[in-house]
Amino acid sequence: MVGTGLIILIFIAAAGYSIALESSKESAQDLEKVKIMLRNEDAAVDWVAVQEAILSMDNSRDADVEETLVQVLRREKEIKLTPDAPLPGVMPPLETLKAASIITLEKMDAKKSIHEIERVYRSTKYQVLRDIALEAIRNLNES
Repeated sequence: MVGTGLIILIFIAAAGYSIALESSKESAQDLEKVKIMLRNEDAAVDWVAVQEAILSMDNSRDADVEETLVQVLRREKEIKLTPDAPLPGVMPPLETLKAASIITLEKMDAKKSIHEIERVYRSTKYQVLRDIALEAIRNLNES
């Protein structure tokens, strides 16, 4: 019976390792989606897929993820959409991606990014984005 228990523990540990590897692979793919959008500003973007990628990185503590999200906040050129990309309702796609980046940076407790979030807060004309930025600023200052 001890042998069976040991085999089960080894199997569970191996399954957990496999899940961790898969999760790491997905995280790298998500980060790459965002980087592609940043590298080629004239490329057509599926903003929904990029938004999902940004929001999925909220558990990361990787400095590269934080820097990439800050680069999203710094982007000024509007996004060219893929033909099948839906239009967002409240804000243009770039501002929606900035909002997702701010939410993710806040969840990452990325205090170093607060100045960029403040810049977005001061410069945006979209109240929804301003509200998201202000909430993140408050939470990052309190934590």
